[in-house]
Amino acid sequence: MPRLGRLTACCTFLLLYFGTLLQAQSPAPKNPPKHIVGVILDSNFARIEELLPRMQEYIVKNVPQRMKSVELVAIDRLTSDPFSAARKANCDYLLQMTISTPSRAAAGVVIGGESFPDRNGAFSDSDNVDRRILESVVLRYRLASIHDDGFDKSDNDRVRLGEFPSTMDGLAFETTLLRAAERVTLGSLKQLPKQ
Repeated sequence: MPRLGRLTACCTFLLLYFGTLLQAQSPAPKNPPKHIVGVILDSNFARIEELLPRMQEYIVKNVPQRMKSVELVAIDRLTSDPFSAARKANCDYLLQMTISTPSRAAAGVVIGGESFPDRNGAFSDSDNVDRRILESVVLRYRLASIHDDGFDKSDNDRVRLGEFPSTMDGLAFETTLLRAAERVTLGSLKQLPKQ
């Protein structure tokens, strides 16, 4: 019996040893290729324009966590030629998003669109002005290939009721815009060709 125990231990050791060697020699799994997309945000409204750097940083950092097939690169919105800047950053695509509002809406005048209810009459006059501005915001995007001129998608969307926080506080305006921009970014990136 002792010989059988030693033989079993020796065989087990050899199996583990050679198994480890084979595993170490097998190639590491390759990461699937990713679409590299340059992202540039712009606005015609000074209040929104102030928020764009933080919004762009958030989108570039967080969207790839929800969509593993893309890598996002921030493109300076002040560049005169965004396509050249995206090419220099080794991007495959460029997503340009303009977050705009009609000038009368910025002055507190309601312009078409969906009118969002005041939850329990809890909003102050300044909150209502913010809500009116957000109700009129239009998010226009264009997603185009840097290499192939055949891929060029564009559309527009609006802020939706579900993107408003439950309370209008100092960050509600930015939070609402951020949620809308993230949703539109994800929606546009879903149109990328499958790899």
